Amino acid sequence: VTLFIFRYWEKGFTSRNQKNRLEAAESEFPSIVELFAVLVSAGESPSTALLRVSERAKGEMAEKFAGALVDLKNGKSLSQSLDILGAQVNSPTIRRFCDTLILAIERGTSLSEVLNRQVEEVRAGQHASLLVAAGKAEISLMIPVIFLILPISVLFALWPSYVSLGQSML
Repeated sequence: VTLFIFRYWEKGFTSRNQKNRLEAAESEFPSIVELFAVLVSAGESPSTALLRVSERAKGEMAEKFAGALVDLKNGKSLSQSLDILGAQVNSPTIRRFCDTLILAIERGTSLSEVLNRQVEEVRAGQHASLLVAAGKAEISLMIPVIFLILPISVLFALWPSYVSLGQSML
């Protein structure tokens, strides 16, 4: 029985940990992509840019980039290591970035243009998620206003009238 409880607790802890790591990776992703795009636009090769990002950045996404770099050093192509990177992280944004970068490399498209579009798209997605979070926070902040401040304001407005009506009845 205790083994079952431990496994259940461990499973819940692991899923929470994975969720926290995914949220951390997604929050770090726009700045990492922007750094990667700047390096590639400056003339660095994608593999060198990957190395510099993994050296300079800290956090979840930098670790994932370092893992892709290890795959690259082990003999896999850049496309294969990016595909593994996209598969490791369960984020559609990161997967889309990896797929777009793989397609650009395979087709010979200008990487700096593709990466600049990806940076704009990622920033727009982050902006949209911040707007959704702000909308939810706005609604939750309305609850104290409606149930606490508004009734107290009405009470302060009506209390003198109630007191004067009570005195006039006597």
